Amino acid sequence: MSTDQNALTDDDNPAAREGQRGPAWPVVVGVVAIVVMGMNLLRLVVELAVRGMWIMQSGGTRLLELGGALQLGQHFWDLVFVVTLVLAAVALIRRRGAARAYLMIWAVLDILYVAMFTAQKLGRYYDPQTNHFATPDVFRLLAEGALALALPIFLLIWLCRDKIKEQVKGWADQSTGEQRAASAKRADKSLGDR
Repeated sequence: MSTDQNALTDDDNPAAREGQRGPAWPVVVGVVAIVVMGMNLLRLVVELAVRGMWIMQSGGTRLLELGGALQLGQHFWDLVFVVTLVLAAVALIRRRGAARAYLMIWAVLDILYVAMFTAQKLGRYYDPQTNHFATPDVFRLLAEGALALALPIFLLIWLCRDKIKEQVKGWADQSTGEQRAASAKRADKSLGDR
């Protein structure tokens, strides 16, 4: 065999393939987002199961209580946020140009959502007679809120970096070019079939 036959082609060369794939951060960030939302979904399923048992034991009367209705509403919105983040994370993994916008919108709305429901829950631990909060419960609630804010704040900081903006802009151009090429190929094929 000659040296030309032993040479690696671009398809066989891992370094060449790595350059074509681009940076790994979209996959890492997308997978982390999906895993975090998977854990959130598991928490939601357990809470709904417990809530369902609680409602069934009361004969349905507890569903009508304000706190029960608010918590069911919160579970609904939790599910909406889980599904939308998973869809945005898949778009990020697939390097779609709109993925950055989806994730930015999700992060801002999630921060507002977490702040609103944390404040609502915090009000339940306030005792107007003593003018104090039930301290252990408040610390737990604030820790839960801080953990819930970690991912959206990270996404906002990460996606606002200039380097990331430029890379994502390249995806939009690339996906638009790929769409045009695929559309042109389909048009040529349909004309050839006539």
